[in-house]
Amino acid sequence: MMGEREGIYEPNIVDRIINLLSYGTDMCHSQGCLGGYSFISFDMDGKIYPCETIGSKENCIGNIYSDEDLIEAIEKSLDKIPFFKDRHSDACYDCEYEPYCKGGCYSSIVSRGYECCDLMECSINKAIYENIIKTILEDWEMINRLAMGRVKIQPP
Repeated sequence: MMGEREGIYEPNIVDRIINLLSYGTDMCHSQGCLGGYSFISFDMDGKIYPCETIGSKENCIGNIYSDEDLIEAIEKSLDKIPFFKDRHSDACYDCEYEPYCKGGCYSSIVSRGYECCDLMECSINKAIYENIIKTILEDWEMINRLAMGRVKIQPP
């Protein structure tokens, strides 16, 4: 069972609760992630990268000095750079949580040199999602307290 205290807000757990209950609308823990749309980085030369892929030439969105519109630069790169491509891993084929994490964090996969998926996030998701599901079924009031209004479960 998750903690019994009120007033606790752990965004990583809450994001996962919301992902389970709304099928993936939050950043980073569902459907791959929303990095590149809601989280971008800039290098010292003004190059634009999704999430934390700074220095990855193949994932460069554009340049703040030569691209007039950031949104347009992002939209033009959606079909071109690996970061935005739909990812599926054979390692995730029979995982019940695959719809929620899609192999995990792209930046983590690249920076850690993983071949298939984000192994760290995979193990975390398997442990956390199992406990979240159990808590949703057994203590929906706890979920409401943890989510602090972002979701509201009502008694059956």
